[in-house]
Amino acid sequence: MLYALLCGFPPFYAREEKDIKKKILKGKVKFDVEIWENISLEARDLITKMLVPEQVRPSARECLEHPWFTLDSHQLSSQAISVKTFERLKAYSRSSIFRQSVHYIIAYRC
Repeated sequence: MLYALLCGFPPFYAREEKDIKKKILKGKVKFDVEIWENISLEARDLITKMLVPEQVRPSARECLEHPWFTLDSHQLSSQAISVKTFERLKAYSRSSIFRQSVHYIIAYRC
């Protein structure tokens, strides 16, 4: 969900359910340069660490101790989320693919 909130779409996307499942299980996360250029390296690092199999995934406490959560407000304010991100998230959240993606991420990554 953090990935989607920061860029406006899910880390694993496909038209077919079976393809979404394959991508989730493969776990390769892409950070498109144009979309992620204003999002901190700390945020990308946290997302990468969270989207792994449960056996190696950090706990919630470990995630909250990640450097991204300790950035001060000056660092965060210089990295504004674009209007395009909100538009992508709004459009994506209306789609049935959104619900499928959330379901599969929870089912196959937890």
